[in-house]
Amino acid sequence: WSVTGVQTCALPICNVFCGEILKQAGISPGTPNIINPKRALLPWVGKKYGFPLAGQWADPYYHIPGWEVLRTNETPRRGDIAAYSFNYSDASGHVAIVLKSGYTVGTSGSQRQIAKTDFGFNPDRSNNLPIIFRRFTGK
Repeated sequence: WSVTGVQTCALPICNVFCGEILKQAGISPGTPNIINPKRALLPWVGKKYGFPLAGQWADPYYHIPGWEVLRTNETPRRGDIAAYSFNYSDASGHVAIVLKSGYTVGTSGSQRQIAKTDFGFNPDRSNNLPIIFRRFTGK
């Protein structure tokens, strides 16, 4: 992975990017996590474990071990997760890591590269859908 250079991606793997970066930073990426419970998401694939999906990060009621959903009056900080849920044909939404107020880093589905953007802070980047921010607390 590269934040400074261009790294191309063959698939919409924003959740894998976030999971790997968190792991490399020594922060639990919320695993083990069932990504295909009862074969509901991908009927041709059995129960699988992996990093939380974008839609799971974006669901405030979905428990991700060690991560807490920020309240609306809390300001996202570096290392927090920003996510929204949307039923794309190949993804459950989008997730990225907060760099600083106003900016996140993640994979770009349309450009297939790692990019620093204003996702999570600009409603146009989330189709005006609600953004959920989470913070690692270890609890």
